Amino acid sequence: MAKTAVNRTALTQRLRRFFYSHNTGRRQVSEITNQLLDIGKVYLFGGAIRDIALEGVRNFYSDLDFVVDCVPSDLDTLMQHLSKTYPVTKNKFGGYRLLCSKWWLDIWALSNTWAFKQGVVKLESPQSLLNTTILNWDAIIFDMQTEQLGYKNGYFQQLQQGLLDINLVSNPNPIGAYVRVLRCLANKKVDSLSLSLRHYLNANNYLTHDELIKYEIQHFSSCYLQEFNWQALEQTQKNNQSTPVKWLGSEKNLPLLIDDQ
Repeated sequence: MAKTAVNRTALTQRLRRFFYSHNTGRRQVSEITNQLLDIGKVYLFGGAIRDIALEGVRNFYSDLDFVVDCVPSDLDTLMQHLSKTYPVTKNKFGGYRLLCSKWWLDIWALSNTWAFKQGVVKLESPQSLLNTTILNWDAIIFDMQTEQLGYKNGYFQQLQQGLLDINLVSNPNPIGAYVRVLRCLANKKVDSLSLSLRHYLNANNYLTHDELIKYEIQHFSSCYLQEFNWQALEQTQKNNQSTPVKWLGSEKNLPLLIDDQ
């Protein structure tokens, strides 16, 4: 298991290894991003960078999210061209999903990002993407042309500490967002939860375990919630501390919760 990347330099090196590898699948991703660069600046965004930071390149199998700073119609034209070579679908929010040999690529025009279109987050520059993610660990971008990382202050410290926080509550798919948070708790190196994240978890505790598991099975290729430590989640939701609390999800047997006196 790779160690968590401790800083910008270490993570940039990992991303370079991914995109400039002789591996056929990775080369294919680079070829696609090179075509995207013909129509605008391209940014790798979110969960892929998080996973490579936490687990390294060798263990990375997740989707890759790309945002292109371009005229949306130019992206439409390019994706029509790419659909002659790769399976491509367009979703109802204006983004594209492309399957290459090993990875799914989700590709968006910057201005079509949901939070910008809905006015939830103001689009001032590509750095504004950092305010659109569900979780703090996903709030990071990699400029594919300059190879520069963009992130908020404290990003690497929070990653190293295992501190998970909610970044943006608003989402067009609340159940899907909640399941993504639980999946992060289930299979990432989470050590503690912020007060804001615990408030978010409490606000969504009306959903049953069966509903959440069913949603995950229907929408994800990997499933973690059938083995999820629901007792740890319930204990976290009942905790009244105003400071970050330890996440006990990796512990099989938890002590009974004793209410604060």
